[in-house]
Amino acid sequence: MNIAIFLFLFFYLLLSLYRLDWAVLLLIASLPAYLFRFEVLGLPSTVLEGMILISFGVWFLTKTNFTKFLKGDYKIRDYLANSRKRNRYPFALEMIALLIISFIAVAIAGFDLDALGLWRAYFFEPLLVFILIVNLFQRRQDIYRVATALSVSALVVSVFAILQKFTGWLIPVEYLGEAEVNRITSFYNYPNAVGLFVAPISLVALGLLIQKLKKVYRVYKDKIEKITKQEKMIIVVSFFATIFSWLAIGWARSEGAVVGVIVALIVFGFLYSKRVRLVFILVLLLTVTFIYFYTPVRKYVVEKATLSDLSGEIRQLQWASSWKMLRDDYRWLTGVGVAHYQETVASYRPEGLFFNKDNDSDFRRKIVWGGDEYKAKYWQPIEVYLYPHNIILNFWIELGILGVLLFGWMFVKYFYYGLKSLPSRDRAVVCGLIGALITIIIHGLVDVPYFKNDLAVQFWVLVAVMSLIHIRNKNQKLNR
Repeated sequence: MNIAIFLFLFFYLLLSLYRLDWAVLLLIASLPAYLFRFEVLGLPSTVLEGMILISFGVWFLTKTNFTKFLKGDYKIRDYLANSRKRNRYPFALEMIALLIISFIAVAIAGFDLDALGLWRAYFFEPLLVFILIVNLFQRRQDIYRVATALSVSALVVSVFAILQKFTGWLIPVEYLGEAEVNRITSFYNYPNAVGLFVAPISLVALGLLIQKLKKVYRVYKDKIEKITKQEKMIIVVSFFATIFSWLAIGWARSEGAVVGVIVALIVFGFLYSKRVRLVFILVLLLTVTFIYFYTPVRKYVVEKATLSDLSGEIRQLQWASSWKMLRDDYRWLTGVGVAHYQETVASYRPEGLFFNKDNDSDFRRKIVWGGDEYKAKYWQPIEVYLYPHNIILNFWIELGILGVLLFGWMFVKYFYYGLKSLPSRDRAVVCGLIGALITIIIHGLVDVPYFKNDLAVQFWVLVAVMSLIHIRNKNQKLNR
């Protein structure tokens, strides 16, 4: 396996030297490649990490003035003299703050190898991808290329997930039913990973699809422009990425992702146009009416919304234990450090809970006064999870209160850039990008939408694409 990985990374290096933009697009399309792991001098690494470091290294050595600086042909004063001419990164200060705050979190964790490894995968390397995208893809068609590459990654994950639905290939035993596949997992170990990855991208793909179909309509109507082969490919990829992603989410039964996509679609419709807004309002009213009057669906929605099912009860217990832990020893300020939640929260949480799975009306009295047999029937042990499964608590525990405030500010800034860019020619793509972050936030209320190698990079790809659209619109206004 290691030989195959090293050969792949060698050819990836050659591709980076030949066409760096192609290499970065391949990287974006291959985000699940972090699942392929290897070691270098005893240090663990992944294929995704190797691709990031290779492409960034090639860019830094060949596309910047670093080589000239080493030769003495480029001075510090040249850099300072040219600083006013350069466009600043839209999230430059936030990136610097994140590196500082996250490194402090590593220090709190004691600079152990686990913390340093996760710092590298969740904070340092995703920022390198952001820098690559902002520097290499500045034209309008380039922005679409990045969005298409992101759609390809969701398409690959979704296609394999759909194959699993009908074949059962490589699905963990606990998600296989007696007669049919209960839940699909694609390349991952658990079903929710599918929803976490493909749900945000499905909104980007939808925006990309609508954007290109608008051009098809203009060509059909005016017969002035032409549809290029690249645009036809984008339409095909974005269409299947959208449809297959939603099928994969449904068959993974990733409820948080389903709710996130629904909310994002509603926001998409409200932002896109008045006509679509009216249609969405009508559909929303009909849906709410159906839910209200159809008792089985209403009971299901109320159960999920009030977190009354087993998953919801476990989440509530996790959050209570995490909050109790944060209140001790000023952890509300500093968090517990990167990669240290699991061992720290263990002493604050109960080992399980009694869950009324049969809706016994006399459940509480029997749990108190009933026999051991009754208690054993309803006892539900709980494992210690890696994260508390809530987007606020996730950042708070890993990075401290400053980390929560920083990401909250970045979310606000992202939406601000999106709303300012709505009047542009890229309206549908912008709506898709806004929808993607809404999906992440909604799903993040009950899950972990950032602290995974592919999800961290995905987030910064979304931020980079939104930044590029903002830069283009800002420059166009200045040039008028």
